[in-house]
Amino acid sequence: MKIIWIDSAGWIQETQMKKELTKKAMDLTSELLRDFHRMNPNTVFDLCDENVTWISAQKEQFIIGKKAFRKELDQVVADMFMCHMENEEFLITENEGNTCTVIGRYLVVSDDEAPGMVASEQRCVAVWKQTDEGLRLLHLSTTSPIAEVAVNDDEHFVRSIGTTMKKIFFRRLNAENRKYLFTMRDGDIVTLREYSILYFEAQKKHSYLVTKDRTLELQESFSTVRKKTEASEAFLQISRSFLVNVWHIEKISGTAITMDNGEIVHFPDKKKTQIIEELRKRFW
Repeated sequence: MKIIWIDSAGWIQETQMKKELTKKAMDLTSELLRDFHRMNPNTVFDLCDENVTWISAQKEQFIIGKKAFRKELDQVVADMFMCHMENEEFLITENEGNTCTVIGRYLVVSDDEAPGMVASEQRCVAVWKQTDEGLRLLHLSTTSPIAEVAVNDDEHFVRSIGTTMKKIFFRRLNAENRKYLFTMRDGDIVTLREYSILYFEAQKKHSYLVTKDRTLELQESFSTVRKKTEASEAFLQISRSFLVNVWHIEKISGTAITMDNGEIVHFPDKKKTQIIEELRKRFW
């Protein structure tokens, strides 16, 4: 039952409930997909409705009911290897108070230690319903763009090298070969490969370089760093204080990005549409 209060406080309360529902739905969509690509389908099974429906790219993947869904997903997991998601982008397309629809796109990339290589763009639609037990997954669709990848008849998980894999391979090869010299605050000079750099951050008159395992204070100003890296498509200035390596963006939302190390960088309100469009051009 949907309750609508007459007074203004009630309207605010209802709006907040919707925001909480949509944020949780997006978070759960990301979580279950991430866990699945870590070869753990239990999160999906724990969250789905008994009458869940699933549609995917293969001919037989038009599934109705939790039991059939579980059987099919177990086969997929048995045939896959460890992967992770990158460059996630999720949006809400419908929110009716007790149900909402999440759409998204993301890259699925095999781990470095995996026995094979795979990278593909994937898209999803997830329909959630609010119940007495919390949010439950009513429907899930997962697909890839036409001609992105191909799955052989005897496979349940893609193993071919598609267009995205080729793009990522050459981007990372170039990033591994491209090096930068930076002078530290103490005068020491370091050489770093482009792919090892997550982002640069300006704090008052100081500038910092952040990698996955350390933060270095630079002697160079933030504007000097920006000029030094402007020829590379890897770096994009997100705000006055952040210059990020786009290949280390884990998640994109309507207001911010999340980097591989968990750092959240918010967009300036006036430029967020422009920044999101630029990110989409570079990723997709």
